[in-house]
Amino acid sequence: MDALWRYYREVWVLDFEFTAPPGERPTPLCLAAYDLLSGRRFTRWLDGMPAPPPLWSADTDTLVVAYYASAELGCYLALD
Repeated sequence: MDALWRYYREVWVLDFEFTAPPGERPTPLCLAAYDLLSGRRFTRWLDGMPAPPPLWSADTDTLVVAYYASAELGCYLALD
């Protein structure tokens, strides 16, 4: 973990839960995210709520980690 401090200001781990019928866009149900370096946590049920803005900055000192990134980004696309 010490090496992460040298290169990144934020390291966000995120996960969406969603449903997706075959061949359809996902319907995001909830989002959970955690910044490994600051300890900030974010959870939101998305039951009809507008899309949350990305929690992280788009700077080169921010790392976003996802196990299945195409699913996470697909959820952001589904939320516009």
